[in-house]
Amino acid sequence: MPGSQVSKRKAADGDETPRGAILRASGTAKGGPRGPTARERGSEMSGVMATTASGTSSGGAAVPRRWGTPAVRAAIIGTGLTALALRLWLLFWPGLMSVTQYDDGPYFGSAVRLVHGVLPYRDYAFVQPPGITELMSPAALESYLGSTAWALVIGRFLTVLAGAAAVVLAGFLVRHRGVLAVLLTCGILTIYPPGAMAAHTVQLEPWLVLFCLAGAVAVFDGDRITASTKRLAWGGVAFGFAGAIKVWAIVPVLVIVVLCLPHARRAAVFAGGVAAGFLVTVLPFVIVSPGRFYNDVVVAQLARIGARVPAWMRFNSMMGTPKSLNPSAVITLAVALLVLVIVAQIGASLVTGSRPPPLDWFALGSAALIVLMFLWPPYFAAHYCAFLGPFLALSLALPAARLAQGLASRRAQRQPAAAAAGAGPRGARRRALPARTGRPRPAGPRRGWPAPASSCSAWPCWPARPRRRGRRSAGPAASACPRSPCR
Repeated sequence: MPGSQVSKRKAADGDETPRGAILRASGTAKGGPRGPTARERGSEMSGVMATTASGTSSGGAAVPRRWGTPAVRAAIIGTGLTALALRLWLLFWPGLMSVTQYDDGPYFGSAVRLVHGVLPYRDYAFVQPPGITELMSPAALESYLGSTAWALVIGRFLTVLAGAAAVVLAGFLVRHRGVLAVLLTCGILTIYPPGAMAAHTVQLEPWLVLFCLAGAVAVFDGDRITASTKRLAWGGVAFGFAGAIKVWAIVPVLVIVVLCLPHARRAAVFAGGVAAGFLVTVLPFVIVSPGRFYNDVVVAQLARIGARVPAWMRFNSMMGTPKSLNPSAVITLAVALLVLVIVAQIGASLVTGSRPPPLDWFALGSAALIVLMFLWPPYFAAHYCAFLGPFLALSLALPAARLAQGLASRRAQRQPAAAAAGAGPRGARRRALPARTGRPRPAGPRRGWPAPASSCSAWPCWPARPRRRGRRSAGPAASACPRSPCR
């Protein structure tokens, strides 16, 4: 019958030639299954990839934007739940309606007054921007149905959730660096004493940290600043709203603007988003009472007076170390922490052969400027340090993860070379032999083996001589037949 009919019958019976099977398995045959494309292979890659200096993976694929591998997801969710449980315990331990802070009363009271028609700055003095007033307004509506005490409880629960959400955002920011970076960043931020204590009631710092980290997640694409105009604008809006909560958000904003400066358009888009987020929140109150807004928010903050807090006490609060330490121990720990960060960055750069990426500079620059800002004014409060928490955690975790990835990459590069060197000439000769086929080898005994008394003309092979335990056999181990294909 014609060849085409034969091929069709073979295909129908499932009998396929080796060449057709190879083509069909590789996806080159017409109608066969298609192999994964480069885009699909990149999408299947996990979120734990070593990044190069250009912000891509070692294989050149774009940095993943998803949650990463199951281990990374488990680390983010686990640390987030731990942070939530710790902050809930700090809330319930003294009592839901107990008085643990002075500042939460004015902050939440401004929201209660706002929902009842009393405006800050115009009707009474309020020394902070109106961001926290607007955030607490939904909880303050409870004062219409119940009491202001239960409304404050709702505000405290919302602040606890904000503190735990900040831990999740910090892990989401460093997910591309792997499990170690996530565990270090989220772990430090979870147990950082100033951050945990500030989140148990209505304070500015937990909300400030939340929106700063949200802006950083939008602005950074892996280790690099994103080229997306939309993400830059929305990241700027988040930072602008953070500035409407507390003006300290200007510190990370300035660092990001400096990192964007080689691309002026990116810096302009980000700055425009910051201005929009800040002005939309603040402008209605400024229009109503511009002079009093300036006096309350700007002049009153700059004119704070009081006894100057010693520098060692500030370092003690910033590191979260016990209050029982003496000044010399605190200074020693502060110097050791600074040396650790510097050595980790230098070691990571030497091992990886690349400079720190912009995400590392963002963490280091923000942390350094915040420390200087805390050391400058005479007035200082311990809960201020909650704003330093995420940047301190990033400054410690990012170089450690980069150093670990560099060492793992070097170890992986040495293994193939060591395996090739350990194989020696015998391994090279064994790899050079052709593949076995069904044809028997040429007749003749192997080198060093006694020649058989007679040669077999057909299979099966001669039976092998049994070996005695503890004694080496002088003959072949399996088959003595020189023509046997089993050999």
